[in-house]
Amino acid sequence: MDRSLSRVAKRYLRDIALRLVATPESVYLQEFVTAVGEITGANMVLVSRIRGHDAPVEAYAVYDSSGQATSYNYPLRGTPCAEVFEGNRPFLRIGGLQQAFPDDPDLGEFNLNSYVGMPLNHADGKCFGLIAALWSDAPSDPEAVLEVFQTVEPRLVSSAYAVERAKGREDALRHELEVASKRLDIALEASKIGVWDYDLLNDIVFWDERQYQLFGLPPDGKSSAMPTGKRRCIPTMSTPPMPRSRKPWMSANPFSPSSGSSGRTAKFAGCAAPPGSWRSTASR
Repeated sequence: MDRSLSRVAKRYLRDIALRLVATPESVYLQEFVTAVGEITGANMVLVSRIRGHDAPVEAYAVYDSSGQATSYNYPLRGTPCAEVFEGNRPFLRIGGLQQAFPDDPDLGEFNLNSYVGMPLNHADGKCFGLIAALWSDAPSDPEAVLEVFQTVEPRLVSSAYAVERAKGREDALRHELEVASKRLDIALEASKIGVWDYDLLNDIVFWDERQYQLFGLPPDGKSSAMPTGKRRCIPTMSTPPMPRSRKPWMSANPFSPSSGSSGRTAKFAGCAAPPGSWRSTASR
């Protein structure tokens, strides 16, 4: 530990380090801001991502002693965080914070009056985020809090990069899911196939709009459609299951050609579709 640090800063760092022993990378930032808040008595501590003056500031992690804020996005302009970002240097304001930044409504909502903030920079020195602690009253040693932030800055930057990488992977997966979903919608529309989902735990069946159309029914918004479907089926049109040489669960690999069974049973039936018509259906 740097001997130039104040005694209070060293104590803060020691207590925070003990709290974060064996903390996984995935939750490090959240555990860090929580530790800082509880050890320094701050009412709010946050690590935020700043993309520009006009883009909303997104909190990577936030600690709120009142428990109101579990996630937190806010506009940058008119806030003490703007002072950190624009000046790319630490900013401290002890007391009178609401009067100094009247355009920041969150200060009044959370009753915050003191601020210690520091930028988080890329290797080229460009600010991409910040860490800040806020208090309702004057903190006992704001300079020591700033010393803590400056000491752990490399670790915070590393964790922020990890969050960005994880978010990038999530965004890519979300995009792939959206593309696949759109392709499925197009395929279902072209093939005129209905889709239903069965909630096994709650014994509830959900139909999509096409499924109602296949049964000749208007969508009623009800979650359980299985009884309706059974009532519409024509029993005389039902056929027994396709013959199978073996039960699928008797084979170690029920879907293997060598098992003598496909592991599936096809059932064909008809359903009444008013007025006076019927449709054939199949399930596998």
